[in-house]
Amino acid sequence: MTKDELLKLMTDNRKQLNALLDGVQPEELVKPGAYGQWSVKDVLVHISRWESEMIKVLFQAGQEGKPQSDVFNPEFLKVNEIWYQESKDRELDRVQDDFISVRKQLVRRLEEFPEQFLTDPAKYPWMKNHPLIALVKDIVLDHEEEHLEGLKVWHASLAAQ
Repeated sequence: MTKDELLKLMTDNRKQLNALLDGVQPEELVKPGAYGQWSVKDVLVHISRWESEMIKVLFQAGQEGKPQSDVFNPEFLKVNEIWYQESKDRELDRVQDDFISVRKQLVRRLEEFPEQFLTDPAKYPWMKNHPLIALVKDIVLDHEEEHLEGLKVWHASLAAQ
């Protein structure tokens, strides 16, 4: 996968997610049960937090250091719970603003990142012969797709009410 392909797929996913949420009343976005026990707001925080971690990884990799990030934490479910507890009372408007601004920063960082550094499996020994773009795809693209599919089910249930 190239950087341009990844960025296009990220844009397509985000457009789908935004279209899905367009017109949904704020009280529905904060109601638990949209994705398991989480509200849509909680899912947006969750996606943003993982994307923030990816920004950190890209920054640290660009500095030629080994990234220190929860992206590499095998206990990601505990990380998710900590982040949920930290942000469950955050205002919806702030969550939505973060959701937009974190993605903009991630896209900017990816656009500036040299293509060969993203796609060379030997560039970063800590990636264990995998290209960095594979990690970005997993943490950003695949992760958002997973939640998008769940939110489609939630959205369909709204229409059925």
